[in-house]
Amino acid sequence: MSPITADSILEAAFTLAEETHFATFNRDQVAERAGVSLGSVSNAFGGMKELRDRVVQEAVKRQNVAIVAQGLGAFHPAAVAAPEALKRRASEWLRNT
Repeated sequence: MSPITADSILEAAFTLAEETHFATFNRDQVAERAGVSLGSVSNAFGGMKELRDRVVQEAVKRQNVAIVAQGLGAFHPAAVAAPEALKRRASEWLRNT
């Protein structure tokens, strides 16, 4: 699996999480959005849990408050371990949406 393919899969999943919720997108949606086969999604990340974990980790890295807020609501370890300032912004975002 090339890094470019894995990156495009992660980016597709990240966008889907922004549009819906990190816990609700599925392999078919990710593959279609990334323009790859279902097998490519599995080869790049294993299962959907691993891909969703990477999405939340990436959200913390990018300081994406919407996805971090979703992760906090689901008690996702990466969101819970996020910097306090980011968690405060994510909580505020939740109150305002």
